[in-house]
Amino acid sequence: MAPDNSGITYELLEEFVGRNKLFGRDIVCKRYLLNGVYCEDFSHHNFQALRDLKLYEDDVFICSYMRVGSTLTQRIMLALKDDRKYESIISDIFKVFPFLEMNIESFSLPDVAANLPSPRWFKTHLYTSAAPRAIFEKKIKVIHVYRNCMDTIISCYHFYRTTLPLTNFVDEHFTFEKHFDRFMKGYYQCGCYFKYQKDWFDYVFSDQGRSHCLVISFKELTQQKKESILKIASFIGKEPTDEVLERAMRYTTPESMHAEINDNPGHVRVGEREDPTFTAEQKASVVAKCREILGEYAHLVL
Repeated sequence: MAPDNSGITYELLEEFVGRNKLFGRDIVCKRYLLNGVYCEDFSHHNFQALRDLKLYEDDVFICSYMRVGSTLTQRIMLALKDDRKYESIISDIFKVFPFLEMNIESFSLPDVAANLPSPRWFKTHLYTSAAPRAIFEKKIKVIHVYRNCMDTIISCYHFYRTTLPLTNFVDEHFTFEKHFDRFMKGYYQCGCYFKYQKDWFDYVFSDQGRSHCLVISFKELTQQKKESILKIASFIGKEPTDEVLERAMRYTTPESMHAEINDNPGHVRVGEREDPTFTAEQKASVVAKCREILGEYAHLVL
């Protein structure tokens, strides 16, 4: 089933200034409805322009919800580039492998995209109805990454709590209980996790989607790393040497990612933090929500 090809609807709900730890300064945060989906972030972009972005046949997209392994996948792909520039570009990942929705003072997607060498690689957290329509019309290669729902909830909690307090509910009183409640209601940066996964699963597992999409889980990326790297390499047309494969393994360890990505301890977790514990009621709520919205796909994220 092809995604809705209609235009973009945008309704601003709230705008306020918040402290962004990733950039170390105050920024304008927004809450809005994008095609009817609640979202919140710090970007200032033209969603219709993103929807109409010109793409080329050899472009590749990582399409995923937040905190499910998209940055890990970016680093795998960059490590598979068999050139000497890797050491310098990994620290500037957003300019060599743009995050579609990021549009800050030092980053302009149209300018960056226009100057990228072919093949160009992008990542996005947009729903299919807001992602560039050319992805589906030209059957651009898509790597769809997904993650266990409860793991995603915990990762998002640490991310919001320590890194990007994009909303004014994140303060010294921000608790896992508050976070869980908002996550379950879909009041989150990328919208509702459950609806997002249903949206993308419907497409990537359709006959059309299967023809140009690779689906891979965070569990595979971390527990079957070598096999996952080779699977991604094959999908994007790379035949890594032993040296390149070893580099991809080395540069995608949690320690390497933690040390290099913005020197930001919340962006990539290395496992040393104590995770909150789900109550029996919370677990039951997650299972019920997954089964209700995701239906036949629920087992993939439980």
